[in-house]
Amino acid sequence: MQTQLKALPPLHVPSPVSALAVDSSGFWAGGLGGIAYFDGSEWETRVAGLTLSSITTLIRVGRWLIAGGTDGIARSEDGGVTWQPCPIKGGEPTITALVVSPKYEKDKTLIAASLNMGTLRSSDEGQTWEVSAFALESYEVLALLWTGDGALIAGTTNGLYRSPNAGRAWRLSHDCDPVTALTQLPDGGLLAALETGELLISTDKGDSWEAHENDLPPEAEITMLAGTLLGTSDGLYAGSADGSTWSRVLEGTVFSLTLDPNGKAYAGVDGSVAAQTAAGWTELPAPPIHDVRQVIAWGDDVLVAGRLSAMLKYHAGAWQPLSGVPLPLSLVLRQKDLLYASGIDGLFVSSDQGATWIKLWAEGYLSHLAFQPNGTGYGSRADGSQLVRTPDAGVSWQTTPSPFGVLPVVALAATADMIFAGVFDPRRRVIALWRSTDGGQRWVPGAEVPAQWGIAAAFANPPMLALPNALLVGGATPNDAWTSALFDRPGVQIRTITGDSTVQYALSLTQGVFESRDGGQQWRHVPLDLPEDQIMHISYDAGHLVLLLVGGRVFTT
Repeated sequence: MQTQLKALPPLHVPSPVSALAVDSSGFWAGGLGGIAYFDGSEWETRVAGLTLSSITTLIRVGRWLIAGGTDGIARSEDGGVTWQPCPIKGGEPTITALVVSPKYEKDKTLIAASLNMGTLRSSDEGQTWEVSAFALESYEVLALLWTGDGALIAGTTNGLYRSPNAGRAWRLSHDCDPVTALTQLPDGGLLAALETGELLISTDKGDSWEAHENDLPPEAEITMLAGTLLGTSDGLYAGSADGSTWSRVLEGTVFSLTLDPNGKAYAGVDGSVAAQTAAGWTELPAPPIHDVRQVIAWGDDVLVAGRLSAMLKYHAGAWQPLSGVPLPLSLVLRQKDLLYASGIDGLFVSSDQGATWIKLWAEGYLSHLAFQPNGTGYGSRADGSQLVRTPDAGVSWQTTPSPFGVLPVVALAATADMIFAGVFDPRRRVIALWRSTDGGQRWVPGAEVPAQWGIAAAFANPPMLALPNALLVGGATPNDAWTSALFDRPGVQIRTITGDSTVQYALSLTQGVFESRDGGQQWRHVPLDLPEDQIMHISYDAGHLVLLLVGGRVFTT
């Protein structure tokens, strides 16, 4: 029998639309929380298999939709319904731009710009990539343009480069301030926008550049160029054919800009998308591309949080944004009647469900935090350099060097007489169990489980550590051996464990929600009328199980 669920009202969390792609069937928007597709009436989140944490650029070419982000490149053959990562020889760079060869039908070539590996080249429709940056002096590439005559232009942090051979080799054509955007004007001239707000023009296919006089306001920081449209921090401007005069057509900060094959423009302005029409511009509904990824059940109330999308509270039938939340968020933890949040300015606590916050610790991010019943807390720095301890629920803090070296803590929990952690070794591709019974003074290593990614989850009462394809369950005392409770389904990977001392719920990355009522020894699959591979996070409190799905959809039992 399926568990009955109640859908909470939709979340409305405006998030910058940092990437747009369009074809005759509709268009796609990308941002902090992934990618969504618009069919002309409503948005549909499309993130299955997408490993990119934040989308920076999108292109539609042939049968492929290709995305670049903070973790590399991915592509989809079914319009974004499912995604596959694209291997990049040498690492996983942050991608800033993607362009298509004018001879793509013949050479299947794509070029990507990155912040830390220069330019990348693919000759197999984006399936694989390698560095192609010979003579490119700056590996921080911010913009790319493939001109109509086949020349490739790169805007970097130290100037403009030109390649006549599809990015195999480069030549510095103009030394200048960082170049943020590039476009080709209707008359064939090339336009480059600088970080300083200046414009440069080339009338010889990018061989040389000179300052271009224009009437843009000095406060307009240029972010995007597409044809005769120019996106700035002060709005979207339409320009003349030669780019000398500009007039503002939309207000707000422009984060993305693209043209369809017919020249119709779409712009990501603040947290929405504007589409060009014959009568002007029309605003579309905001796409669900925020990065809300955590849910906290709190009696009849619900909290949701994202790294950059802040925090919202569901109370009395409506969602309320909470102010004063430290951003960006590295963790949010409920401990009894207190709510802890860590951000760039340290660790904060709230005693009123996030309405107001008090700073407890001012030394940067914490990635994990766990408390014993007596209020003693333990945490790990996000950079892996230190462990922290508080004997009084956060009033005072002590720091010690991490006993795990530079290896990151990926899960942390504490019982009355034990602290245990999952530690990821990316070189050996394993997650190891460590535990301490003396308040973190001495740590003892335990079981190791093979893992491609540092994904783990911990639960304190009873002690559980979920690793890829294994769930380690602790005994009644710290000295008891941990047992491995394997699920009867292959490929189960646990993202979250929640519950209390009588019932526990585990969220699988691919197979939905499981329940245990015997301390984690036996588990049953919980039938839900929901797409199981879209459940992102779960939380349990006072008899209520709350589920967060991609796109910010929230359900509760």
